[in-house]
Amino acid sequence: MRQVDRDDAERFVGRQAELGTLMAALAEAAPGRVTRRILTGEPGAGRTALLNRYVRLAEDRGHTVVHLTGQPGVAPWRHAIAAQLGLSQRILAEGEVEDEGDRESVTAGAAGAASGGGGGGGAWGGGGVGCRPMGADVDGHRSLPASAALAIDRALAGLAPAGALVLAVDDLDLAGPEALPLLDELARARDGVPVVQVVTLQEGRSARLEPEVARLLVNSRTIHLGGLSAPDSALLVQRMTRLNIRPATLTAFHRVCAGNPRLLVELLHDFAANSREYNVKEVESATLPASTENVMRLLARNHPGAAGVLTAAAIVGDRSEPRLLAHLSDLDLPDAMRAADRLVRMRLLQDDGGLQLRHPVLRSSLLAAMTHMARDAAHLKAAAYLHQMHAPVEDIAAQLIASGTPLDATWCTPLLLEAGRLASADGRGAAALAYVEHAARTASGPERDRTLVVLTDVRMADGLPEGIEQGLTALKSVTEEESRSKLLARLGAGLYLRAPQDSGADALQLVVRTAASHERNAWAALHRILVNEEHHAPTDLAERTRRLRSSGHLTARTLGVRVLPERLRPAADATALYQRYLAGADPGPLVTEVERLLVDEERVCTHPVALMNALMVLAWTGRYDSLACHVENFENCGLSRGNALQGTLLLSVKARVSFARGNVREACEQFAECLERLTLIRTAAHNPLRLGVVAAYVQALLESGDHRAAERLLRENTAAEEPPGWSYGTVLLARSAHCLTVGDFTGALRHLYEARRRAQSAGIAARAVVPWRLHGISVMDQLGRKTEARAWATEEVAGSAAAGSDLEHGVALRALGSVLGGPEGERSLRHAVRLLEGAGARLELAHATADLGTAVADEGRWDEAGAILASALSLADACGAAPLTATVRQRLTALGGDSTGQLALRAAAALTVREKQVLVGAVRGHSNTSLAADLHITKRTVEIHLSSAYRKLAIRGRKDFDRIFRVPGLWAVLLQGEGPLT
Repeated sequence: MRQVDRDDAERFVGRQAELGTLMAALAEAAPGRVTRRILTGEPGAGRTALLNRYVRLAEDRGHTVVHLTGQPGVAPWRHAIAAQLGLSQRILAEGEVEDEGDRESVTAGAAGAASGGGGGGGAWGGGGVGCRPMGADVDGHRSLPASAALAIDRALAGLAPAGALVLAVDDLDLAGPEALPLLDELARARDGVPVVQVVTLQEGRSARLEPEVARLLVNSRTIHLGGLSAPDSALLVQRMTRLNIRPATLTAFHRVCAGNPRLLVELLHDFAANSREYNVKEVESATLPASTENVMRLLARNHPGAAGVLTAAAIVGDRSEPRLLAHLSDLDLPDAMRAADRLVRMRLLQDDGGLQLRHPVLRSSLLAAMTHMARDAAHLKAAAYLHQMHAPVEDIAAQLIASGTPLDATWCTPLLLEAGRLASADGRGAAALAYVEHAARTASGPERDRTLVVLTDVRMADGLPEGIEQGLTALKSVTEEESRSKLLARLGAGLYLRAPQDSGADALQLVVRTAASHERNAWAALHRILVNEEHHAPTDLAERTRRLRSSGHLTARTLGVRVLPERLRPAADATALYQRYLAGADPGPLVTEVERLLVDEERVCTHPVALMNALMVLAWTGRYDSLACHVENFENCGLSRGNALQGTLLLSVKARVSFARGNVREACEQFAECLERLTLIRTAAHNPLRLGVVAAYVQALLESGDHRAAERLLRENTAAEEPPGWSYGTVLLARSAHCLTVGDFTGALRHLYEARRRAQSAGIAARAVVPWRLHGISVMDQLGRKTEARAWATEEVAGSAAAGSDLEHGVALRALGSVLGGPEGERSLRHAVRLLEGAGARLELAHATADLGTAVADEGRWDEAGAILASALSLADACGAAPLTATVRQRLTALGGDSTGQLALRAAAALTVREKQVLVGAVRGHSNTSLAADLHITKRTVEIHLSSAYRKLAIRGRKDFDRIFRVPGLWAVLLQGEGPLT
C-alpha cells in the first residue's frame, strides 16, 4: 500500500497573505492596548493550522504566548490555563489563595477596585481591573474571583515578557459561560504591554452564549479563510504524494475539493490507502464517507433541518432554489431558507446564481451514501415538482436523466427531446445525447420511432461513423413509415459525406437486410448512382437513373428492384436532371423541371444529395431568388427538420447565394460555419461537397481581400496526392486564382490546365460547374496571350448565349469586353451590365461596371467614366469587395481631364473617411454642432475637416453644394466609406 507523507501533510501550505496580516498586527500592537483578530472560514479551511503557524512565529520572535484550544465546559480551560501559567486549577476554580501574603494582596486589590484606586500588578499593571470579590457580576456578566485574577496577573508578570502578550484561542465558540471570564482576564489591557488576541471561529456555527463571546470580540477584525488557490492545492498534493502528477489531475483535486485543505488531505489519504490511480477520472469519482458523516453529524447536532437541505442540494445539483429544497427536504419554506442561510454562512453552500454545494466531492459523497432507490426517487420528485412549477426545460430534464428509473408521465419524452434540441443548438453535444438517449429508453410506439430519428441526428452531429451506426440500429426497430423515410434520408447524407470514394457497399447491404422491402432496395440503388457521380460520365449516370426510374433492369441482380416506388421518383428525377445538366443539355427546360420537382418538398428530401443536386442546378443558372425561397422551405419541411446533415448541405447553398448577391462578408461567415460543421462530423477530406465549399470559400476570401486566409485554407485542404474526380477541379481553379493574386503566373496556368483536363475527361459540359474557360480568359490576358484570351472569350459568349442564362451570358460578355477593348469591348460591357442588373448578381455587376468605366475612360470620355466608376465604387463597397473597391478608387483618382467634374471626382476620391463623414453630414443639413455631437468630436475638429474638404473640392462653403453636386457620380463617391452617420 502506498503511503502519504503525513509530516509533509502537516506543513504549512498557502495562507501567506493571511499570515502576513496577523504578523503585521503583532508588530503594530501598542502597549496598554488590546489588538484583536478573528480567523474564520468553512470547516476544514485551515484555521487551526494558520493559528499554530502564527503561534510558532510569535514564540520564535520572543513574544509571550498563551495558546488555548476550545472545548465544551470550563474544566478543560482551567486545566490548560493553569498548565501554561504554572497555577493550580483550584485557585482558578474556587479563588482560594495559597498563603497569608496572597490573601492580603487579594484583599487589598479588592478594596482598591471598590474605591476606584490602582492596585498591584507590577510591570503588567492589572490593578483595579479584574480583581473583584469572588462570584461578583459586572454589567450582568459573570466575573472572575479576585484571587484568581490576581494569580493570573502574578503568573504573567513572572514570565517577564520581552515583547507582547499573545492570547491564541482555537474554537472560541465552544467556550461556555464559566470559561469566558478566564479568557476575559487573560485578554484585558495591561499597562506597558501590548496584548494581541487571535481567536478562531467556525463560520455559521451557532455560539450558545453569543453575548459573552461578543465581549471578547469587540473591535476585532475578521480574516476569512476560503479554499486554497489552485497553485497552493497543487503544492499540497505534491508535497504529500511526492509524485510527478499531471497538471490536469492536480487541477481536478483542487476543483472537487474547492481548495479545502482538510478535504484535500483526506482525499489523498484515501487514494493512498486504496492504491488508486492519480488521474482525473479517479479524482472526479472519489468519495469521502467519513468526512460526509462528520458534516452531517455536526449539522444534525447544531442546525436542525440543515442536513436535509444539504442532501436536497446534492440531489438537485447546480440549479437549486429554496422552494425546491424545501419540497425535497419536507420543510416549510421559511425553515428551509433559514437552514440554507446557515449552510451558506458555513460555506458548505454557495448562493451565486442558485444554491449549490461548494465542494463537488462532498456532493458525490452525499449521493453515494444514498441507496439507488432513494436517489432515483428524489430525482423524480424534483423533476415532477419542477415541471409543475414550469421550470426551464433543461432543469427538469437534468433531474429525469439523473434517475435510473423512468418517470411514467406523458410529458417526459417531449420534454427530453426539447431539452436535447436546445442543448444541440447550443453546441453541447454530450448533454443533448444524454437527454435524447433517456427519451429513447422511456418512449414507446410511434413516439419511440420519432425519438430514434432524433437520436440519430444527435449521433450524426457527434460524428458520421457513430451516426450511421445509430441510424442502422434504429432502422431495425422503427415501424412508422415516416420515421423510416427520415432515417433513410439521414443515412443517405451520412454515407455520402463519409466515403465519397466508394458506394458504402457494406452499409448499403445493411440497409437492405435491416429493412427488407422493395422501397429500401430502390433507395439503395439510387444511392449508388449518387455516390458515383465523380467517377462516371454524367451521360452514363443519367441513363442509369432513367432506367432505374422506368424499371428495375439496372439493379435486379443485386438489389431486386422491379419498379421504382412513387415516393422515390422525385429524388430520382432530380438526379437525372442534374446529370443531364452536367452533360450540357439545354438548361431552360431542365430548370423548369427542377422547379416543379422542388415543390414536392417531402419526397425530394428522401435523399438529401438528390435535393442538393437540384438546388445546385438553380445556383449555376443564376436563379438566386427562387433558390433562396426553396432553401427556406426545405429548412422547415418535415423530413428536414432536425436533420443536421441536411442543414449543413443547405447552408452551403445559402452561402453561394449570399456570395452571388454581393454579401461577401456574410458568405465568408456561412462558408466558414459550413466547413466547421463538416469537420466536426468528420466528413471525408475529399468529399465533393467539402471540396466545393473550400473552393467557393477561397473565392469569397479573395474577393474580401483576405489573401492570407485563402492561402491558409488551401494549404489545410490540399493533400500531397491530389484526389481524382472532376469536383477537385473547382479547388484547382481557386488555387489558380490565388496564384494570380500573388503573381505566380506559372502556378496559375498549371492549375488551370489541370482543372480543364479533369472537366473534359469527365464529360462535364456545363460551363458554370467547373468554369475553367472563364477563369482562363483572365489568366491568358494577364500573361499577355491576348489571342487565346479572345478566342476563349468568344467561345464562352457563344456557349452562354445558347444556355439561356442571363447570369452566365452577362459574365461571359464582361470577360469578352475586357479583353477586346475599344468600342467593341465597350458594347460588350454595356450589354453585360444590363444583363447582370436583372440577374441579381451584385458582385458580378460591380466588376462589370468597373470594367465599363475603365473602357469609357480609355476612350477619353472622362466625365462619363467618372460617373460609371463612382457607381462601381458604391457597388464594390456595398459588397465588401475590398480589392475591387481599392482598384476603382485608384482608377477614379487617375482619371485624366481637367474639367470641373473630373477635378471634383478625383478630389472626392482623395478625401479621408472623416472628411467624407463631415461633408456628407453638412450636405444633409446638419449643423457643425450637431455633427460634433453625432461623431463624438469637438466643433473645432468639425470645422477643420470641413475646411480641408472644401479646399480639396475647390469650393468656398455650403453655398457651393448645389453647383459641385451636379457632377455625375460625386455623391456615390462620397457615400463610399463615409460610415454610419445619417
